[in-house]
Amino acid sequence: MEAAFIADLADIIEDEDRTPEKRAHEIVTLSVKWGIDQVNTRAALPAPAVKPLVWQNFDAWTFWAESLCGTYYVTERNGTWIAELKSQGSVRIIYEIDDFDTAKAAAQADYEARIRSALTTEGEG
Repeated sequence: MEAAFIADLADIIEDEDRTPEKRAHEIVTLSVKWGIDQVNTRAALPAPAVKPLVWQNFDAWTFWAESLCGTYYVTERNGTWIAELKSQGSVRIIYEIDDFDTAKAAAQADYEARIRSALTTEGEG
């Protein structure tokens, strides 16, 4: 797409039969169309997906998943499932509930939020 834009731009600039005003108008028109195409192309791209955590288990009450953010644990204690993140010597409790799948989902949501917070779109600082 960029090569076509550059070729079209070169044709406009090199055409001696065009007046300076006509060249300027065609360059602006071409640039606007190219910019719109770029926006539309980016808008059509799917948002990047975060890979799911891969869970392993010690036993029936302790599950863990390694990640770039640290190690997520889902453990059962006295009938309550606790999702927590252990990283660099600290522990952060994410969620406490009586359902194993919800605790795992909370860990996954925390992980995805951390990954997405580090992403940027083109042009952002």
